[in-house]
Amino acid sequence: MPIYSVPSQDEELFRVFWNSGFHSDEELWPGETRAVCVCYGETFTEIRKFKNIPTEEHAEELIIEHLMLYGTKRKFKIKLFINYSPCESCSSLLYDFLTTHDNFQIRLYVSALYNINRKSCEGHDHSKIPKNISKECEANLVCLKKSFKGKLKIKTFDKDVWAELTETLTFAATPPITDTVKFYYNRRLEFGRTREQEDEKMEDDFKLIK
Repeated sequence: MPIYSVPSQDEELFRVFWNSGFHSDEELWPGETRAVCVCYGETFTEIRKFKNIPTEEHAEELIIEHLMLYGTKRKFKIKLFINYSPCESCSSLLYDFLTTHDNFQIRLYVSALYNINRKSCEGHDHSKIPKNISKECEANLVCLKKSFKGKLKIKTFDKDVWAELTETLTFAATPPITDTVKFYYNRRLEFGRTREQEDEKMEDDFKLIK
């Protein structure tokens, strides 16, 4: 009798992060957002996971709602892994939260840039994507740049961040995920690209945005 390995929820979550950003020229942006939030308090560490589906709220909105429960008196350091960078509304939400909550420090790691025109994408045919998306791209870019001027620290994924996310999550069956990071440099995903190549392009595009 064959034995089938059922992926744990954390493995499935990891793969959402891992595959984010691999879309074709004819595809609209995916709507699924996943986040892993690590909160370091003075006497405790808490790890929580958030997603925008099936709720109608964005993952960032759910995160802020949770962080506000901690109040403004004690100091907290937040490490936030998210598969797509915040949209216009969520960038503003994070900016405003940090402006009014001096007791929080947030470092945000993104595995893909959401609905932003990237330098590395120039020359690709996006003619089948609705034109109104371009206005949303500009709004997302403006608000993301505003975040850089605030207290929010943002970084794109690299091999070290992938390893850190792996360590943060608890896997029921670790070998598949461990192998994914181990063979980071030569494993090809959709459209013949590797995660390493995508991360390098992402980092270069991100530097131009900043």
